[in-house]
Amino acid sequence: MLAEKQAALEKLEWEANVSSTKVEELQADVASMDTEVSALMKLFRKITESDRAPPPRDRNDDLSLECEPVHLDDTLDDIDLEKMEKEMSAYVSALSAAKENPTDEFMRAVADARLRLQAVVL
Repeated sequence: MLAEKQAALEKLEWEANVSSTKVEELQADVASMDTEVSALMKLFRKITESDRAPPPRDRNDDLSLECEPVHLDDTLDDIDLEKMEKEMSAYVSALSAAKENPTDEFMRAVADARLRLQAVVL
């Protein structure tokens, strides 16, 4: 009887250690994703703010290598900034909730929010 209780206790301690390790790994993943999202947002802001004038052409260049300049639409039809910011905000909120309570439900919410953000961006 005592041996069974001891074995059960050891199993619970092992499961707690495994769970703690998984939580630490997930927290590291969340921090990494948070950094990625921040970097992407900075990139998108930089792209939308940058000057879209084509670079000056040096006539000494080989004219056979010239390409037609790509004209970007200033309205950014492909990426709706408001929707992107909304999805980013939802993702950050989900990350915050998952950091405080790393349950499967919150982790699924983070994954869903990340997929929605990626759908808007990509």
